[in-house]
Amino acid sequence: MPELARASAIAAAGTADAPRADGACAPVAPDLAAFLLGLLAIGETTIDGVGDGPQVTRVAKVCAALGARVERLGDASWALAGVGVGGLVTPRAPLDLGPDMDAAALVAALVGSHPITARLVVTARAAPLAPVAAALRRMGAAIEPREENGSVGLAVTGPRETVPIAFEAAVDAAGGPSPAAAVLLAGLNSPGRVTVVAPVGALDPLVDLLRRFGARVALETRDETCAIVLEGQPELHGVHVRADAVAGASPLSPSERPGADADALATREPPAWGS
Repeated sequence: MPELARASAIAAAGTADAPRADGACAPVAPDLAAFLLGLLAIGETTIDGVGDGPQVTRVAKVCAALGARVERLGDASWALAGVGVGGLVTPRAPLDLGPDMDAAALVAALVGSHPITARLVVTARAAPLAPVAAALRRMGAAIEPREENGSVGLAVTGPRETVPIAFEAAVDAAGGPSPAAAVLLAGLNSPGRVTVVAPVGALDPLVDLLRRFGARVALETRDETCAIVLEGQPELHGVHVRADAVAGASPLSPSERPGADADALATREPPAWGS
């Protein structure tokens, strides 16, 4: 589409010259994103309004294994003291993510953008992770399938320096973890600009959280697509997040989208997570 080509030109400065790599652009659960951004932040992040399902406990344990100090404050509240962008540590044991493919994709993005190695274990088919793995390989990650005690596993090793890229999410793609969101999270530890071109509104909750934590994100909307330009290697700071409030948030305002029309800002509701 011409709009995608024009929007991708924003990525010309500071990104690797790479072919288009389409993938699904499913919304990201805000509480999942808050945990992972809290891991990359300096200082304490508190997260309220989180479900008490096993997914939450697993991701909290993953954050702890990667270096964060994690504390449960109540039935729906958690606190994390993060390690900062670039500060992840090599976990001592495989990272168990259960059947949560969205969490597996985003954890792979964090590991695959740091010079560490980790084994991810999921109790679901690995095929939906293929577009995510392809995008992260473009950024320098090495990702290989592994079997862990009968479960699907991925061995992920990040590069010494993450390659900033431009990535175009397929407008009509549906289902599966979001490689577009994975590219944005991996781009936090890249020494340049990462650009993701996605359907308008699809990544609004994630962009909102990135900005709350202190990331520098610029948006440019053209018709049905939005170019999201992330400046790499920011210093993220711990914040207070009400995950259920982010999930119900309206799309970003037209003032935050140069060239955007208010009627074009419809967004899909982010998925429930942790219930």
